[in-house]
Amino acid sequence: AQDYLVKGQMDEVLLRRAVRYAMERKRVERALRDSEAFYQSLVESLPQYIYRKDAQGRFTFANRRFCVELGRTFQEIVGHTDYDFFPAELAEKYQADDQRVMTAGKVFEAVEEHTPPGGEKEYVQVVKSPVFDAQGKIIGTQGIFWDVTARVRGEEKLKKAHTDLARSREDLLRTLADLQRSHSRFKEAQQQMVEMEKMQTVGQMAAGIAHEVKNPLAVIRMGMDDQAGLCQRLDQRHPRHARRGTAHGAHLHQETHSGRGPAEPRSPPNPDVSRGRAGAGHGDRRHRHGHSAGQAGTGV
Repeated sequence: AQDYLVKGQMDEVLLRRAVRYAMERKRVERALRDSEAFYQSLVESLPQYIYRKDAQGRFTFANRRFCVELGRTFQEIVGHTDYDFFPAELAEKYQADDQRVMTAGKVFEAVEEHTPPGGEKEYVQVVKSPVFDAQGKIIGTQGIFWDVTARVRGEEKLKKAHTDLARSREDLLRTLADLQRSHSRFKEAQQQMVEMEKMQTVGQMAAGIAHEVKNPLAVIRMGMDDQAGLCQRLDQRHPRHARRGTAHGAHLHQETHSGRGPAEPRSPPNPDVSRGRAGAGHGDRRHRHGHSAGQAGTGV
């Protein structure tokens, strides 16, 4: 309205037009302020870090959380680049991501390392998108990120646990295979022990049988020893009859002590029969002698 008044044209139509223009302008300005206030309220109430940059990578906006994260005021951030706040390698990566977003014109999302000034390394989930002007031209980037360090650490622990579990499974399979081999060897050794026990049992049975066999032989040997002594005594009393029995007893004694069983015993000579035979011969001789004497007497 002031532009029209300067020209000095004060007709009613022009005045009305100027008033309507001024009112429309104020309405637009009020709507713009309301929109900015709404946007400001939105970005300030979100728990994420929000910023905006121009095509040269200079900050044009930052919410309060972002300012607190960097430890700077809004005025200290606007107009500066990532190189003013972050290590060189991170700043270079952030700038490369911004250029990728503006070149592709698409949203970029990733988990990135983030090290705030004076702080420790953490991980953030980043979403970056291009900023367009009224003509659809890309004039910069805007981004939002939030802390996901706990999630990343948990995923790392889970991955490590999975790796350890896989390694433990391999170790368990190897141990199981070793146990199976050991079990097979144990069964073989057990079978050998069973066979050895069988052989020992057979040996014990054989020893028992041998012992039972040796007992009668020992008795026989004792009898043979007694017989040998008896033969010696008989030999002293009746040399001729005892000599044959002594030889037979010595033979049995030798066979018994050599471990062989006694040979089938021979019937020893019967002294009564021998004496009978001897007496019979002697009687015959007496009979013949008497008969001769009788004959001789008769002749006398």
